[in-house]
Amino acid sequence: MATPATFPVLSELGDILLASFDDIFGRYPAIYTRYTQTIAADRTPETIQPLMYFGELISNAIGGATTFQEPAEAYKSTVSVETSQRALGFQVHELAVKLDRSGRVRRAAEKLAVSANHTKETIAAVPLNAAITTAHATRAVPLVSNSQPLFGGGTYDNRIDGDLSVAVFESAMIQFANMVDERGLKINVKPAYLIHTPNDRRVAKQLLGSDKEPFHAENQMNVYRNVVEPIENPWLTDTDNAFLVSASGENGLILAVWQDVRRRSWIDEDTDTLKFKATFHGLTIAGGADWRGLVGIIGA
Repeated sequence: MATPATFPVLSELGDILLASFDDIFGRYPAIYTRYTQTIAADRTPETIQPLMYFGELISNAIGGATTFQEPAEAYKSTVSVETSQRALGFQVHELAVKLDRSGRVRRAAEKLAVSANHTKETIAAVPLNAAITTAHATRAVPLVSNSQPLFGGGTYDNRIDGDLSVAVFESAMIQFANMVDERGLKINVKPAYLIHTPNDRRVAKQLLGSDKEPFHAENQMNVYRNVVEPIENPWLTDTDNAFLVSASGENGLILAVWQDVRRRSWIDEDTDTLKFKATFHGLTIAGGADWRGLVGIIGA
């Protein structure tokens, strides 16, 4: 029996669903891409191992011998494709398509696109959500710690305890300004964003948007107005935490992607069923590839 003209055949429906998925998936810009670097992984495990860099230039007499240092590697990070796989799909019989007067099947791809977006944001937020609980594999401390080990010796503190406020934010800015490399040299990295939860929206906007210093009776100038840009991230799970971070590529937040979100539609002719699925192969580094370019504000 021929398919009625009012119902598309399964192959035509597949094209419609693909377009619906793409429309919703691309409708809202990703949050994490502004401060998280995405790298195209081409092996497994994917290894990231920055250089330790060099010490301060050494004074010597004109014509004297130059001191040479070997370029050593610092703490190593690895991620594996085996633990990065994500997939979800749905299937519908041809008869169910014909009886779908409400358009539920046609909307299914849109909902799957929402799931794909949510999954990527959730994965990208893992280093921040585990910033004080999950230690880096070789650095042996979390992304945010009072004692970040320096490969050349010593430690650094990139953790500020307290709810977001003028004083706490100022402490975070000072810690950020004093950041050092693995040999203890100042690196002058600049903060770009204050990442916060929806719960801290008001405080963040007052801290960074007010002409006068907020929560202060003397009406003095707000020296932190527009110094960084607030980013509200609802994928942060601890509503009291916030993070002062540099721009993407200038910090240790990395999402390694073996295969970005793909969607596929095909027909199982044995069962007259349309199948649709979305896949993603990407993973962040536990503890962050590096702590530099980030100061955690850990609320009470």
